Amino acid sequence: MVIEGQTPTYDTLEVFKKTIEGAVLTYPLDGQEIVEQLAESITVSDVSYGENTNGQRVLQFTISFIFPPSLFAASTPNYEIRLTNAGDVTDSFLGIPRSIFVGEEGV
Repeated sequence: MVIEGQTPTYDTLEVFKKTIEGAVLTYPLDGQEIVEQLAESITVSDVSYGENTNGQRVLQFTISFIFPPSLFAASTPNYEIRLTNAGDVTDSFLGIPRSIFVGEEGV
């Protein structure tokens, strides 16, 4: 899949990329819930500043990734796309274990 887009800053592009990285495809199959990564081999390219139709400076980009065949398969019933990171894609949330912030009392 290839998506061309624009965003105000590099930070928001990084949030978009990490959101895609953290998304999973879920669907029921034979009484079980199947969970697959929504995207593999994510690449960002053609990143440059330009102007949008209103003349505002924006960061233009292309992001591409490989999605699982089940995403568009007619045989995949009632699928959902879920975020595994609850929408928090900051480096501090993703990269630092929560356990270092928990005291002996679990506070």
